Amino acid sequence: MIRRRPLLAGMMAGACAPALAAPPRQMTLVTGGAADSPADIAARSFAPFLERHLPRIRVEVENRPGAAGVVAYRRVASAPADGTVLGWVSTPALPARCIELGDRSLMRRLLLLGTVAKEPIAIVAPATESLRTMADLMRVAASEPVAVTAPGSPAYLAALRLQHITGVPFDLLTFPTGTAVRQATASGNVAAGILPLSEAAAGLREEHLVPLGVASLKAEAFPDWPTLVDQGIRLSAWIYRGVAAPSGLPAARVARIGAALQSAVADPEFQAQSDGDGILPYYISGQDWAERIAAEEAEIARLWSIRPWRTDRATG
Repeated sequence: MIRRRPLLAGMMAGACAPALAAPPRQMTLVTGGAADSPADIAARSFAPFLERHLPRIRVEVENRPGAAGVVAYRRVASAPADGTVLGWVSTPALPARCIELGDRSLMRRLLLLGTVAKEPIAIVAPATESLRTMADLMRVAASEPVAVTAPGSPAYLAALRLQHITGVPFDLLTFPTGTAVRQATASGNVAAGILPLSEAAAGLREEHLVPLGVASLKAEAFPDWPTLVDQGIRLSAWIYRGVAAPSGLPAARVARIGAALQSAVADPEFQAQSDGDGILPYYISGQDWAERIAAEEAEIARLWSIRPWRTDRATG
């Protein structure tokens, strides 16, 4: 005799099995960096931690280089507001692009979800030369070239602010990448270099470069390197990196992704990954980040009004 109850139970279990084994949902994290660029490496390094703290989500990084990040920002802004497409965003690059375009609407079309890391701008000199302090640099900055990353980049904006604060005009020589700035500085082709600390870190560790100052108001995690404020220059210049979504993302998903970002930043493996590279794991909410950007935007707009910089970059 056929026992119908066990058979029915088995059929129901079989029907439920595909649902239990459903594949994870796909999430795309868009970066404006080309393959193997610092932005691409940072996004791909963070993606596994976002996956870890967003259950049943699979994160795929998508490269959309162009116009110093604008192509990627527009890709995210025009995506469906359902959490399937997020953007890897950095500031002050984002507000700088909006000011260059003369179009602030891009900011309104993006919803900041939170930061995951921050990194200061550093001023370094060749180890083979005699410059050892910011005072040394101030004496030669108007007559000897100082290398800096591309116009409108965070390091370039920091250089403009440094000139304004000190009243010393710099002979700025721009390079397309932080790597190029580091190499030009280490070889002694320029008096000093201004670049993100992570991109100077290798030269500092290998003692091809010496630190003149880190643009921070306190030592934070870099107690062995001098800060600008310790030398009488009140300049704080940080790059904040994090995640944004298309505006209109439902509040429940904003909260879920924000919580995942916060958990990822606290993850010991993520913290260990950044150790020694000049990057600090750092979480602030999207709302707090937006408030910081508002202040940055006003400062960048003032710099742009005084001396607009070239915007003929081909890639992000």
